[in-house]
Amino acid sequence: MCVRRESNGFQKSLMPIRNDFYYVSGKTGFALEEPLSELPAYFDPWVAILKDADDLLKRHKLRAKVDKLPVLDHWNLNGYKQLRLGRVILCLLTQAYAWQDGDGGIPEFLPECLSIPFHGLSERTGWPPIFTHTDMIANYYKIDPNGPLELSNLRLLYTLVGGRNFHWFFLVSLQVEIVGGTNILPVTFLKRKPFIEIKKFTFTFSNFSWRLSSGLVVLK
Repeated sequence: MCVRRESNGFQKSLMPIRNDFYYVSGKTGFALEEPLSELPAYFDPWVAILKDADDLLKRHKLRAKVDKLPVLDHWNLNGYKQLRLGRVILCLLTQAYAWQDGDGGIPEFLPECLSIPFHGLSERTGWPPIFTHTDMIANYYKIDPNGPLELSNLRLLYTLVGGRNFHWFFLVSLQVEIVGGTNILPVTFLKRKPFIEIKKFTFTFSNFSWRLSSGLVVLK
C-alpha cells in the first residue's frame, strides 16, 4: 500500500497496481498474451462452421447451418484463455448470423445455440454480449512462434471473410496494443512515484509514437 500526502494535509492511500489481476502484459498491453488457438473437441461444432464461414456467407447458407447446432454448455470452458477464445468464436458466429443477408435481412432473434452460451460467457467475463475491442485483440497468433510481435508475423486465428480489409481491421488494433504494451509498466510506475523523472518518461512515449508509426508503414 502506498501513501501520499495531499495538499490539504490528508493522506491518501493508493492500492498497488496489479497488472496480473487485469491481465495486462508488458509485451502486448491489453491484448491477450499468447492466446489459445483451439478449444476442447466438445466445441468443434462451433469451429467447423466458423472455418467455413466465408463460403457459407457467400452462399447465404450460414444461418441454416447454425440453426442446426446443439446448445453447447459453456461451463465446459475452463480457464481465462478458454473463456476468451470461446467469446471470440461466438462473437464472430453471431456477427455472421446477424449480417448474412445485409441490412435487409437482419433476424429479430438469435437461436438458443448462440444466445445461451454467449450470454453465459458474458456473465462469466463481465463483458456485454457484443463484439468488443477486448475480443478483437484476442484473435491472433504468431506465424513464427519465436519471431517478433510485429504485423508481418501476425495472423488472425479466425475470420469471417477473406481479403485484406477484414484482417487489417483486427491486426492494426492489435498492433497498437502491442506497441503500447511496453509503456504499461512505466505508466504504473508513474502512479506509484509522482516525481518520476519527466524527461525519461517523455522519451518513453516518444519512442512509443515512433514504433507505432514504423509498424503501420506495412499498411501502405
